[in-house]
Amino acid sequence: MNFINPKEVKVVYFGSVLEVAQALGQIFDLKAIVCEQRLLNQAIFDYANWLACDFYLVNQRSDIDALALESYDLGVSCIFGIIFKNAQIQRFDHGIWNIHFGKLPHYRGRHPITWAIINGEKEIGLSIHSIDESIDRGILLAEAYVQRSLYDTERDIEQKIYAKIGQDLLCQAYNSMLTSNHLTHQVEEGTYHKSLTGGLGEIRPSEYTSQELFNIVQSQAAYKGICIDGKYYDKAYFYHPQLQELYDALPCYTKVTCKDNKRLILIAKA
Repeated sequence: MNFINPKEVKVVYFGSVLEVAQALGQIFDLKAIVCEQRLLNQAIFDYANWLACDFYLVNQRSDIDALALESYDLGVSCIFGIIFKNAQIQRFDHGIWNIHFGKLPHYRGRHPITWAIINGEKEIGLSIHSIDESIDRGILLAEAYVQRSLYDTERDIEQKIYAKIGQDLLCQAYNSMLTSNHLTHQVEEGTYHKSLTGGLGEIRPSEYTSQELFNIVQSQAAYKGICIDGKYYDKAYFYHPQLQELYDALPCYTKVTCKDNKRLILIAKA
């Protein structure tokens, strides 16, 4: 491996997130962006044109085969829904990295931030690993954490993660690749969390402690909220009787009792 300056590394980004593309473009020689058709957005297309790099749209795994990618050194994927096959990984001299928004191997799967919030994590992990055909497996190259604040939603956590990627995580992964420090860090099987694409379904407050329900609400605040008796709520507060005047000033709320006999104030989604 002859690289010293990361700007010598010709990279293809598989994804649609502007912040990730910009971080890659600042550190490496970003030559191409491969975006899923369903996730096409103006920002990523503008960045590709502004950077004067190639831009491709794909719908399925076979579309990647048709792209001329052999002249590039490294692929990097982030929030890319197509699983690569070995032949596609091997088209790059140094394989494909994946930037995964969760600590591996504990938060494998498509919605690691959501699950971390549900589980009450105060620190949210972030991992970069070289990939194989398995989901969220391969060799761990770098990892970091961002702090979760009280009212953080998934969108807030994502912004913290984007900043962390650009600060030092990509350089950490690059140095690990250069020095082979990753060779003993194979990502183990760990825990694969199920997809939450369909939401969490109907929630019964009496089945959860107040802290558990608070975390569940925060995990869904960036989406539809949680559903209780057919109504959706996207904010939660721990109830204190001396703050009743504050609650009465809220536009639309309900008070629920949880499994630990503590109560939450839930705010209906506007």
